[in-house]
Amino acid sequence: MRLKGVFPTHIDDASARIVQATMFRPRTAVQIANATGVPVAQVFHRIRRLKAVGFLREEVRVMSSAGREVPFFVSTLGSSQLFMEGERSRIRLSASTDRQGPDLGKLL
Repeated sequence: MRLKGVFPTHIDDASARIVQATMFRPRTAVQIANATGVPVAQVFHRIRRLKAVGFLREEVRVMSSAGREVPFFVSTLGSSQLFMEGERSRIRLSASTDRQGPDLGKLL
């Protein structure tokens, strides 16, 4: 998978926590907010930005008990490398192309 957008791109702390929270299992925006401490409105805003650059994708939509479709998001990142360049830290991110689909029983 090729990441969209222009590199280098700036990822703030809240966005990084959102990506980290979705690395190993798909989560809803509310689950992401609870796991990261980022307010839900900001989570939705950052999800849109992270999807636009290819760091997140919508994995599946599940019907809630209230009859609404709830999207689950998952990180597309496969690995990261942290290195120093002069006195600045840099991170190199790579996308994963072999992510398996979720087990729907574990999502709910």
